Amino acid sequence: MGEESKRGNWSNWLEFLFSTIGCLVGLGNVWRFPYVCYSNGGAAFLIPFLIAMVICGVPLFLLEMSICQYSNLGPGRVWIMCPLFKGIGYGMVVLTSIVALYYNVIISWALYYMAMSFSGSLPWATCDNWWNTNHCVPVGFRDVIEGNVTSVLNVTLTNLTTTMTSVMGNTSEVAVTSESSVVEFWIRNVLQATEGIESLGEIRWQLMLCLLATWVVIFFCLFKDIKTSGKVVYVAAVLPYVILMALLIRGSLLPGALEGVKYYLFPEWHRLLDFQGGNYALTLCDWYVASISVMLLAVGEVLVIAWVYGSSRLYADIEMMIGYRPNPVWHVFWKVISPGFVLVLWVMGMIGWKPLASYPEWTQGVGWIIALLPLLPIPIMAAVQLFSSSGTLGERLRFSIKPSPEWRPALPADEEDDVASHHPLKTQQQLEQQHRLHQQPLFEKTA
Repeated sequence: MGEESKRGNWSNWLEFLFSTIGCLVGLGNVWRFPYVCYSNGGAAFLIPFLIAMVICGVPLFLLEMSICQYSNLGPGRVWIMCPLFKGIGYGMVVLTSIVALYYNVIISWALYYMAMSFSGSLPWATCDNWWNTNHCVPVGFRDVIEGNVTSVLNVTLTNLTTTMTSVMGNTSEVAVTSESSVVEFWIRNVLQATEGIESLGEIRWQLMLCLLATWVVIFFCLFKDIKTSGKVVYVAAVLPYVILMALLIRGSLLPGALEGVKYYLFPEWHRLLDFQGGNYALTLCDWYVASISVMLLAVGEVLVIAWVYGSSRLYADIEMMIGYRPNPVWHVFWKVISPGFVLVLWVMGMIGWKPLASYPEWTQGVGWIIALLPLLPIPIMAAVQLFSSSGTLGERLRFSIKPSPEWRPALPADEEDDVASHHPLKTQQQLEQQHRLHQQPLFEKTA
């Protein structure tokens, strides 16, 4: 049984399309992106975001999709195209594993909220629960604003202790010690947060069950083969867009929605120049681990494929699959623009990086170790590759940067038929010549 038979294929192109779309929408779109956008100038943030997507996101997406479609190999095996750098693939696996561990915890929080939402009254909307304090303010309370006391909404306040001074006419300042019921539900019920990381507290069995349910769902989506996950994507890819549309409609009907729309329509252009010592670029890096590992892995991936494997070889691979060569502009993106852009973002983020003040110093070391873990396979696997080869060091190096003999199209017969349908004059001899192209020395000029 061949590799292709073991792995399986998508049943049809629609499953592949939905799977790709599903990768583009996640909790980050609903949760993190609006916050980052709002914190960095509203619509002004969309300008660098769109620029990054055009000159970095799309080229890297095309590069990864092309190289993996050609070989039908995962990150651990696809680097037989350049064995010296197979550690990049293993680093991707390590990074994905780290992200999966904590991202599934976030999903478990969402499941917990979903379960609690089936209560008669939303538990985070009131202040008469066991976790609430005397400073709790229920959802809907709009009594006090800085400067003037303007109105009192018709709400019932329970367990609320409010100290106000001089509430007559216009008040210059109102001192209120309060905390939203939503915040108290999150801190005191969902997380039951302790005083600090030194005190880990007890296991929350409710969250543990939600986390277990998350892993079980993922297992049943993936435990067979791609045909199983292909059926799941019909729901998994469409449902997020339905939810996003529902949230959009609901959000547009909430009080103050117009002010939010105005904020995005009238961007703060000066925020584009406000990097706050590099923290803005660090925000683009997304999260702590990603600020180091993802950026360096992305730079290494695109540089190795574009310069060592060769963009000309990649162009030939794409031509074999689709019947024509892509626009030459991708050469420039893959070789210069995309890796340069990612590297600049990473450098600026590192220059402006500051440790979290609320965490003890020893946790910073732990954070750096976790962030560097995905990068360790690169030198380790390179050393293994060199020591396992024969010959002088130079010969080993030259051998290690050439594609392995196993590097070839996943379906040679299908690829030959596909090319022949677009180019009837191409023969098997020409296809074999194209395959020999992959065995040429580094940077050799290709026809």
